[in-house]
Formats: sequence, C-alpha cells, structure tokens
Amino acid sequence: MNDMTDFSPARTLLAAAQEMQPRLRERAMVAERERVVPRETIDELHKAGFFKLLVPRELGGYDGSYSDYVDITATLTRGCASTGWVYMIGGYLTGAAGAYLPFEGASEIFPAGTDVMCCGVNGPTATAKPTEGGYLVSGSWGFGSGSAHASWFLGGVMVTDEAGAVVNQGFVFFPMTQAKIKDTWHVTAMRGTGSNTVMVENLFVPAKRVAMLGDRLQREHQFHEGDSTVARMPFGAAFGVGLMGAVLGMAEAILDAVVADVKKKGITYWNFDKASDSATTLHKLGEAAMQIQTARLHVKRGCYDLEEITKTRTLTIAERARVRTDAAHAAQMCRTAADTLVNLAGASAFAETNPIQRYWRDLGLASRHAQLNTHLHYEVYGRAQCGMDPSISPFI
Repeated sequence: MNDMTDFSPARTLLAAAQEMQPRLRERAMVAERERVVPRETIDELHKAGFFKLLVPRELGGYDGSYSDYVDITATLTRGCASTGWVYMIGGYLTGAAGAYLPFEGASEIFPAGTDVMCCGVNGPTATAKPTEGGYLVSGSWGFGSGSAHASWFLGGVMVTDEAGAVVNQGFVFFPMTQAKIKDTWHVTAMRGTGSNTVMVENLFVPAKRVAMLGDRLQREHQFHEGDSTVARMPFGAAFGVGLMGAVLGMAEAILDAVVADVKKKGITYWNFDKASDSATTLHKLGEAAMQIQTARLHVKRGCYDLEEITKTRTLTIAERARVRTDAAHAAQMCRTAADTLVNLAGASAFAETNPIQRYWRDLGLASRHAQLNTHLHYEVYGRAQCGMDPSISPFI
C-alpha cells in the first residue's frame, strides 16, 4: 500500500510477516482442525510486536499507519487466513482500547512493558446497568474471534436504567479472565479463528473502562490535532477497510496458488499440455488478477482518506460513505475473482489438502461480514451521489 519509508517498525513487521508465511502455511490445517490459531503463532506475533502497531505511543505502541496495518494483515493472511483474521481483529481493537478510553482506563490495559492483545464484538448484545463507580454487565457476544488467546475484550452494550429501559449504547473493556467462553464456533469456513461466544454475568466494569458510543461518534465529527491514528478515524469506515486486509490476502493467496497450477498442469479432456497454453484460461486469469488489483486500489483510497485527510480535518458524511463503500465494493471484487479462479483450478482444488478450497471457503465467509454488506453500501453511496443523507447506519 505504501513504501513504509516514514515508519521503520512497520517495515520490520512486514518483513516478519513475510518470514512467518512458510510456518503459517504449515500450521493452517492445524488451525482448521483444532478450530483455533496455534499458540505458537500467537506467541510469535507477540514477540515481534505486531499488536503494538496501532496502539498510541503514550501507551507504549507505535501509532502506525492504517495502510501499513492493512498490508501486514494481508501478508499474514497469505500464510494462514485464520491467523490474518485474528491479527486483523486483535490489531485494530488493541489500538481502539488505547484510543477510545480515557488515559486512566487505557493505562490499566497497557501496563508498562506489557504486550497486549484485545479481541471483541462491537454489536450491543449485552446490557450494562449503572452502579456506583461503573456498570454491571451481563450478556453474551457471538463471533469472538481470537478470544482463546486475547487478554482483554471489547464488548458492545446497551446501557439500561433501573427499570431496564435502554438509555445509551457503548463499549466496555474487561479482562478475558473475567469471562466464560462457550464453544459455539462450528462452521465450514474461518474455522481456525476460534470465534466462540464470550459471556459475563453481573460483571463490574469501572467507568474508566467504558466508552459511550454517542461520545465516540461526536468526537469523530471534531478535529483534534495530534490524535493517534485510530482515535482520529471514524470507526465504521475504518473497521470495514481493516477487514479488507484479510480478504485481500485470501484473494491473493488463491491467485498465487492458481497461477502456480496453470503453469504446470494441463486441462483434463483438452489438448493443452499446460493450462497456460489456453488463451481462454489466460484471459480469465488476467481478469481475476485485475479484479483483485481493483479491490486493492479501492482499499488504498479508503486508507488514504482515513489517514491523510483526517490529519487536517474530519471526513464529511459523503466521504465516510465512500470509504465504507470502497471496502464493500472491494469485497465484491474479491469474491468474483475467487470464483473465477476456483473455476480455473477445477475439481482438484477441493481436495482437503489443497489450500485453494480452504481460502475460497474462508473468503466466502470473511467477505460477507456485516461491515462489508455490499448491497446496503451501494445504497449508502447512491444516497450520497443524490445529495441525500446516507446515514442509514449509526456507523457512517
């Protein structure tokens, strides 16, 4: 996405991600079989400092750029999709813990010299009831990717009054040691992410570790010079673009594998020594490669808007709509390309030992994340084109 000349820790992390790829490929089937990223992989990520990338400097992080984060996520994903996804979630939410909370709360999560990994679910599927000094939180969150290895959790909550009426919405942060994990992640794709359900009951969360959504959204419309990377970016737009780091990595991994196949394998029942001797095959291969590159260019534009524009002002509603639609359109491009590539790979791609089928399944699920809902994002962008209010979601 960029040359990283202005940020040496990111260059180091990208090189580390590239160096890890062979080991990640070897562990990918283990992650799928065990339904969790191997502990040794998480240990490597911590040792290299991957989770510090988006953490503010005052909390011991690197305050790195978002485009670097997307590049690093894609690189890890090309080794193992589940690893890339878990890093994508953990990398962003660890940065969010430092950016969204007051320093008193954030410093509790990031004690000096400690490398931290957060996971979480933004959806407000639990409740928080005010009590002296904080809130009592009860409920559960599905799809807690990386919850087996994270040390802290971000959970979306509906804040209720004494009568149980909803009066606010926000995010609570608490140690994973205070939660229970229910084994609910039984799926046909992204199996290694360990995206199980996280549950708490009457858990006290001090006010310093609670961020109200309204306050966060209001801040996103205000320019604060010197804000960290994550702090100055609108959450909804940033999260969608961040998801695409993993989706791009999956699409690029499929492309790599299919290119290797067509250069050495024939086409059953057809008179070609190698599939690459077929002009039709080359046409479809080039088309798919260009679709993936188109997706990457849309993500690059989204990163630029999130990083560069917000250095001097906030993004307008129309710009936020465009950034979110950049991500959703890129997801559609990657799905289309992946289907074309699997058609070129043929039935042999569906052997259990063939990584193509695993990446195709993983991409099919990952690209359908709620933050990448293509049809609704096209509506958002269409509204913006007509000068209409595109805010059909609180996260525009």
